[in-house]
Amino acid sequence: MHRYVLRRLLSILPTVAFIASVVFVLLRLVPGDPALLILGMDAPAEEAAALRRALGLDRPLAVQYLHWLRALATGDLGESLRFREPVARLLWERLPVTVSLTAGSMLVAVAFSLPLGILAALRPWSAVDLACLVGAQVGLAIPSFWLGILLILGLAVTVRWFPLQGYVSPAEGIGVWARHLVLPALALGVARAAVLMRLVRA
Repeated sequence: MHRYVLRRLLSILPTVAFIASVVFVLLRLVPGDPALLILGMDAPAEEAAALRRALGLDRPLAVQYLHWLRALATGDLGESLRFREPVARLLWERLPVTVSLTAGSMLVAVAFSLPLGILAALRPWSAVDLACLVGAQVGLAIPSFWLGILLILGLAVTVRWFPLQGYVSPAEGIGVWARHLVLPALALGVARAAVLMRLVRA
């Protein structure tokens, strides 16, 4: 089992490297000067040239690519042009929110899909089964952002059961943390639940 997982992980590496390389080349081919985008279109030529040198944009494309690969291999993702902070630090700071939301949406998906999928499979083509299939189709058809807006209007604005926005760390209380996650987890989990329910039914 461990050998299989390791083999699958290693097989992903060439694909990730290829996609990353394509993205690197495409970003370099996009029209526009990053230095002028950062400084403004009216920036003096000397300042723009100095920023290009600082960012390494004055080097040949092959040299830029090799430097980028070496930095990527060591975990150096560079510095955010917007926040002026290391990208790795920004990702690490936001990782708890991403993990919490992903886990919450998967919990919603499993909680809905398993019982409904089993119920539909036990009574094929019955009224219950057809209702589950229609519900799954509706769940797939509704965009997550639109469902999120409806949930906010219904459960946060009208009845005020949940907060409108924001994220709270679990350290400040599991109940408060969970209340902030319910609406976004529902908005993201419904579409996944629809797909999983159809798989469970099949």
